[in-house]
Amino acid sequence: MLAMMPNPTHRAILGKALVVLWASLGIVSSLQAQAVNFTWKLRAGDVFYHLTDTEVTTTVALPQGDNTERSRLIILHRYEVLQSDPKGYVLQQTVEEVETNDSGILGNIYNQFRGLKLKLTIDPNFRITKIEGLEQLLERLGTEDPVLGKFVAELVNENVIRQQLQSEFHFLPEKPVAPGDKWQRHLSLTVGPLGTLSLDQTFTYQGTTSVGGKTLDRIEMSARATFSPPKGNEDLPVRVTKGELQEQSLKGSYLFDREAGRLVSAQWEGKYRFRLYLVEGKPNPTKELVMDLTQHQTHRSEVTTERPRVPSLRNR
Repeated sequence: MLAMMPNPTHRAILGKALVVLWASLGIVSSLQAQAVNFTWKLRAGDVFYHLTDTEVTTTVALPQGDNTERSRLIILHRYEVLQSDPKGYVLQQTVEEVETNDSGILGNIYNQFRGLKLKLTIDPNFRITKIEGLEQLLERLGTEDPVLGKFVAELVNENVIRQQLQSEFHFLPEKPVAPGDKWQRHLSLTVGPLGTLSLDQTFTYQGTTSVGGKTLDRIEMSARATFSPPKGNEDLPVRVTKGELQEQSLKGSYLFDREAGRLVSAQWEGKYRFRLYLVEGKPNPTKELVMDLTQHQTHRSEVTTERPRVPSLRNR
């Protein structure tokens, strides 16, 4: 029995090993304790506002010369929580204000959103499962011109609206995460008659940060995009037949108030360069044109419980 007992030297080594082991277990326990759970906390009757500010610079290069356009779009949404239970939420979204300096077709479409009310059914992970009220917008955008009507239908439909909303709200992880943990999201964004941009987003939890005396959680986002040309657009006078995404960059960040269970702010910046191949529809369907399109986008948003002041277009 005595032979089985470690000698004093062995006992010292064993004691140190146990100290290291317990310290290691403590580190593991500490790391596990740092894992946090993110969830929206919305109660029936809650009201909050979502202000977005997007700037886009687009340059189109054609054989006859280049053309650059700059536009800015500011939208203020008011949300009221109509229902909240373990199965998800029902929100009423009202577009309270729209400001844009785009005087073309897109600007006219944006202005038709003003006053629009939509009812959104959302699951617990903030995936939108149902949108009601879009027929109001489609009636406002109705046009007797079949070509223009097809163009509008490509830009405004239930899938486009759903993807745009989810890009702002469906970004949280679905399980507890610790600083450095990553998770994925996929978005498919239709860019009208130009085609579809599919984004594979990677989110990384960066831990907490102090903003205005409050402790907030910071999440960073990066994405890789793939481009696919549109289908079924033979009725348009000029249509995209193929294209390639030659350069891309997309990154951003989110600040989330875990205690309140609500997004505080988000921002992202994207840069893309496309080469698109177009053909004239009629009467020269075989004539091909090559167009280089470069776009730079910056987007900022904030969520508040008090109605924010909408910035002036002239402020930037």
